[in-house]
This record gives sequence, C-alpha cells and structure tokens, in this order.
Amino acid sequence: DTRSPEIDRLLADGDVEVRLADGRRVLGERLEASGVEESAVLTGDVLLATANAVLDRASRIEIDEAGRIARVVGGGRFRGLASETPLPDTDTRSNAEVIRTRAASAVQELEAVWTDEATWAAADPADAADATDGPPDAGTLVLRGGVDAIAEPRLRERNRIRTAELTLVFAGDGDGESAADAPPSGEFAAADRRLARLIARGDARLESRAWLREDRADLPRVLAIDGPSIDWDQRAGIAVVDGPGRLLVRDLREPEPRPGEADGPDEEDALPATGFGPRGTSQFTWTGGLRLEPAEGLAAAGDADAGADTPADLLGTSRITLRDDVEVLHQG
Repeated sequence: DTRSPEIDRLLADGDVEVRLADGRRVLGERLEASGVEESAVLTGDVLLATANAVLDRASRIEIDEAGRIARVVGGGRFRGLASETPLPDTDTRSNAEVIRTRAASAVQELEAVWTDEATWAAADPADAADATDGPPDAGTLVLRGGVDAIAEPRLRERNRIRTAELTLVFAGDGDGESAADAPPSGEFAAADRRLARLIARGDARLESRAWLREDRADLPRVLAIDGPSIDWDQRAGIAVVDGPGRLLVRDLREPEPRPGEADGPDEEDALPATGFGPRGTSQFTWTGGLRLEPAEGLAAAGDADAGADTPADLLGTSRITLRDDVEVLHQG
C-alpha cells in the first residue's frame, strides 16, 4: 500500500510486487514509492495485472494512487481475458511467471500492442457516472504509437484496428446492466470488465471479419473502414468516421438457397436487375463522414425494414450514412 503517510520514501530492488488496495498487482525489478505523494514507480521487466487483464512487456510504470492512474512509459502489451483468472496468493518470486502462464492459456477477448506510451485511468466508484461493481477493471486505457489491437468478442467475429492512438473504454456491471443481464460466455464473459467503446485517432483502419461457423472454416464476410478517426461503440454496434474515408465490404459466399430450393436460387434471380447485388465487393468513399449502425437498432426505433433476427456483429444488416462527395463502386 503506497498510501501510508508514515513512509516518505521507499526503495526496493529485486523481484518487487505491489498489491494495491483495489486488487491490482504491479510487479517489477525496482520500486521507488512515496507514501506522502501516494505514488510509486516500478522499472525493469514490469507487469500489471487484475483477475481478467494483464499488461506486460513494459519497462516502466508510474502509479498515482490518489488519481487512480497508471502510466506506462514506452511500449507494451495489454490482454483482456474472457473470464477471471485468480491472481496468485503466495509471496514468491515466481508470481510474474504464474500470471503470464495463466494469461497465455486463458481465452483472450482483446490483445493490443503499442510503442510509445499507455495510460490507464480507473473509474471512480464514488462517481455516479462511473459507478461499477468492478472498479479494478472499469476505466479508460489510452495507447499511443503504432497501435495494433485485435478484439474477438464472439467466436465468429474478429476485429482488428491499427492506428496512431487508441482509446479503450471499459464498463462494469453498474453501467446500465446487472450481472444477470450480462451476455453469455463468448460475449464479454468477464462480468465486471467489458469493452464498451473504442476510439482510434490518426490514420485509423478497422477491419472486421465474421463467420457463420464457430470453427471459422467457411469464407468470412469482411468489412474495412479507413479514416482519420474511427469511433466504434461496441455495445450499440455503431461506427462513426469524422472526415474523409473509405469503406470496403466483401462477401464472396455462395447465395443461400431459398426455402424449398436445394440447389440455390435460379441464375436469373441471383442478381437484381440493377446489377448491384448483396454478394461481391463494394467500395464506398466520401469526404464528409460516415455513420454505420445495425438494423437491430433501427428495428427498435420502428424501422420496418429491419429483421428481428439480425446478427449482432458489424456485418449484419446495417444502415450506412455517408456525407459529401460520395462514390460507390460494386463488383458482383
């Protein structure tokens, strides 16, 4: 506990482990701490962990307990786990390896790497807007420099984003949902840490792949968005690009047969008279902005065209709104 007013300055070398009051663990090779300033700096081979998240491959972490902030100087890696992995209880030098091994064998919903710096700001449970039942895992993580992140919220979905700066907002049970309302395993299964929002700034590219089969043996549908910034609301399924950009949608699967048609649709019915069919590759460009939202959200608003059984991924039936100098190219 770095908040002890009796400790003006504490130095420690070797395999150092700091156990914070909210349950987080920080491990490193050297510690400099101040109880008066409620701060600590760990250097060397540094690792920060909670029950369902691990940040490693870092060389320096600065902790501000008063502000509930942890800052990583330099590059690193963050992994969000699909379920809780208990942290070791023993006071041994092998705790860092135990945490890494358990994280490597766990199902990962999110993995991100960066080159410059990262800042974790934990949600304040005293703040009504940030109230959560899982304070160690609810908050905002900002990654800077050569960011490459992969999220797999469902077995049949894989999202990858590359950008200069990435903000990840994690929400807990208290943020509008109870534990009983939490999605099943494979969809944000960690009850008190869910990726709610993703904001990419600087030459951002978001690519989403969705499969019909859980083993991903079939051909995926692909959606790719390029723009100066991308704001992706993971829960609502809404993507917003402010400024010029490009959207690519590719679906090369064979058309599904209609009821009673064993061999698929007739050739004359496979493509609409306009030549712009649902299968193939479509490219959309614009200069003003983009908004992509799922049909299920439109159905809730009374949209008669939205289906009740729309898939809950980026590539389900969607409404796309483009602004300024719009061009659409399609190859069936």
